[in-house]
Amino acid sequence: MLSTLVHAQYSVGVSVGDWAVYSLSGDLTENAVSSKILVTSISGTNVTTSSTDTYDNGTMKTDILWIDVLTGANNAPPNFLFLVSPGLGPGDSVYQSSQLKIESKQNSSYAGAIRSVAVASNVGSGQVGTVYYWDSEKGIFNELLSTHFGQSGQITVGVHAVISQTNLWSASVNPPPPASPDNLPIVVAALAGLIGGVGFFLLIHRRRKS
Repeated sequence: MLSTLVHAQYSVGVSVGDWAVYSLSGDLTENAVSSKILVTSISGTNVTTSSTDTYDNGTMKTDILWIDVLTGANNAPPNFLFLVSPGLGPGDSVYQSSQLKIESKQNSSYAGAIRSVAVASNVGSGQVGTVYYWDSEKGIFNELLSTHFGQSGQITVGVHAVISQTNLWSASVNPPPPASPDNLPIVVAALAGLIGGVGFFLLIHRRRKS
C-alpha cells in the first residue's frame, strides 16, 4: 500500500505591527506583571520583535528579540520559543530539525475569543517543566506554563504567562469566561514528572533587569 508523507509547512503567520500583551504570575517573574511583544520586521522566515516587560513598580524594560520559524534559530534566552509556524499539528516538529514536537491541539479561551492552540512540552536542564500553547492560526504563543520544585520540594509555578490583549484577532461580543484557577493545580500536577533546567523566564527577566 502506498502512503503519502505530508511535511509541515514552515512559514510566518504574523505581520509587522501585530502585538500581544501577556499577564504574568508565578514566583520566578522577578516582579514583572506583564509583557508585550510587538512585531517590528519580517525577512523570509525570520521575525524580529520588541519585547517589553512592565514591573510592579511601574518600570519597563525592552529587548529586541528575533526568531526564525523555519530553523528555530533565535537570540532569545534558552527555551523562550515565542513564535512558531501556523498550522502545525500533532507529530510535527516545532521547527524543521527540532526534536520538540506538537503533542496535541485543543480549543481554549484567550484574549476574549476561543482559539485553537498547538500544545507541546519541553524539558530543560534541571527540575523544571514547560508547556507551550501556540496559536494554530498565527503561531504566536497564547500561554506558557513553567514549573519548578520549590523550597518545600513541591511542584511550584515559576511563570504562568497568558495572552490578555492582542490585535491578532477580535474579541467575541460575549467573551467566554476565563479558565477556572481550580484547573491550574491539575496542570501543575501533570508536570510533576518532568525533569528540566532552570526556569527560562528566570533567565529572561534576570537578563533584562541587569
